Amino acid sequence: MRYLTQVGTSREIVELARAALKADAEKDPIVLQILECLEADITKPAEIAELLDVNVKDIYHAQRRLRRKLDRAFARDRERER
Repeated sequence: MRYLTQVGTSREIVELARAALKADAEKDPIVLQILECLEADITKPAEIAELLDVNVKDIYHAQRRLRRKLDRAFARDRERER
C-alpha cells in the first residue's frame, strides 16, 4: 500500500477501493466486509474477526488480498494518469 499515502484522504482511498473491488465482490465478500469495518473505524483484526464471526487468521489473509488488489488498482490508475 505504498501508493495509498500519495492518494489523498481516507475517504478518497475508500472510494477508490470500493471501485477497485466492485468486480470481485461476489468472489471475495470478506474483503468488502473488511472495507466496511475500516470505514466504521474498526481496524484491529481481532475486532473485525469477532464482528464478522470468522477466524482472525482469515482476516489477515483477506487483508493481504485487499492490499494486493488495491496495489494493482492504484498502479492501473497511475498508468492512466500518464
